[in-house]
Amino acid sequence: MARFLVLAAFLLLLNHAPAAAQASDPAQALAPTGRLRVALLTTNPVLVSRDTGPVEIYGLAPDLGRTLADRLHVPFQPIRYATAPQLLSAANEDVWDVTFLTIDPERALVVDFTMPYLEVENALLAAPRAFLASSYGADAAGIRIAVVEGSSNSLRLSRSLKSAQLVRVPNYDAVVEILRSGQADAFADNRQLGLRMSERLPGARMLRNGQDSGRYAMALPKGNPFGHKFLNDFVDRARRSGHVAHAVAQAQLQGVTVLSTR
Repeated sequence: MARFLVLAAFLLLLNHAPAAAQASDPAQALAPTGRLRVALLTTNPVLVSRDTGPVEIYGLAPDLGRTLADRLHVPFQPIRYATAPQLLSAANEDVWDVTFLTIDPERALVVDFTMPYLEVENALLAAPRAFLASSYGADAAGIRIAVVEGSSNSLRLSRSLKSAQLVRVPNYDAVVEILRSGQADAFADNRQLGLRMSERLPGARMLRNGQDSGRYAMALPKGNPFGHKFLNDFVDRARRSGHVAHAVAQAQLQGVTVLSTR
């Protein structure tokens, strides 16, 4: 009987060995395929400033993603997405390992966020023929504010607007068209993206500040506590060491503040 119990205990330990290895090996927890698959929103210039090829992708998020991959001693593999809903809908499909997003309570139902590393100013881009003079008066009856469906500003404004009307569109190309045609008075997103969009819309204006800001963090699919702790520690070190500040400077980002303390 004693011999049977010893054998049973050994088999139980053997069966739990892979889980134990995962719980102590950051690479196994965060990059179980042997590559770090980093989901990137290529349409957000705060995260991605240049994308020219399969692995030729640059900016704040690719920089941090490559650094994390180096720390795990695995290759970096970018997984590209055009919108946040597309990225989040794949969170449970085992196609990416970590990502970079604006923190939002609705998104936190799908992913686990690290501590924030960056505060990003939100802004309004007024349409070429709009009469808006300031963001402060934008939440008024008759004002139409365009947002990309599922973006952090779409989620934020759907909770906070009292009088203005949200005009939801599927992508950023559609934003340009409805602003140009006068179907919306302004576009809400981060200032960096607004400046990029203004280059495609002669006569469009960035309005004076009056919007709040969003906090950016890394994230991973829910249910990976060891991976989350390692990722949170990585973000903490990256922002305290000046790595995030250096990446921000390299990307020449505007309207952002590095969060260097808790």
